[in-house]
Amino acid sequence: MLASMSARADGPPPRWLVTRAFDLTWFFGGAALSLIVLGLYFVAGAPIVALWWIWLLAFDGPHIGAAFTRTYFDRDEWRRRPGLLLTSLLTFALGPLFLAATLITGSPDPFLLFLAFATFYGYYHVVRQPYGFVALYNTVNHDWNPRSVGVPIRTATPSTLDLFQAIGNAIGVLNSTPKSYALLVYFQK
Repeated sequence: MLASMSARADGPPPRWLVTRAFDLTWFFGGAALSLIVLGLYFVAGAPIVALWWIWLLAFDGPHIGAAFTRTYFDRDEWRRRPGLLLTSLLTFALGPLFLAATLITGSPDPFLLFLAFATFYGYYHVVRQPYGFVALYNTVNHDWNPRSVGVPIRTATPSTLDLFQAIGNAIGVLNSTPKSYALLVYFQK
């Protein structure tokens, strides 16, 4: 996307959402930071649990908190999208409902199924974020091409599921059970 922004010589110069420095730091810096974390684990031997907790507390938690305070404390958002905001809040009831089903049935299957759905949604969320940024940059630059956005997203999501399938086949845990569910069962052992 950055290459196409700089290659547009026939029109006005490409626009950033805020400024070049801001966008590169705050919108694209997370990718560089995640590569640094991988380097700390694979090269420096940093403990994965410590890296996970640092990432959760320093980056993921504030990200989620900012998203919720930005939407749920905004009166205009409540006027424009009350159904979406209420439905989104109801999704938080799913975990406890599946946990209750686990306790009632005495089987771990309902909660493991919830974890499988949560895993798939997590990947969907990660894949959709770049889509949103591409859409924002295309819109601000009046350069909207649905193929430049939709094709990569439709390609990346099944690829992630195929990766689950390949790992499951390699470790011999996938038969007729849902892909992520089988992996979760395997890693619970």
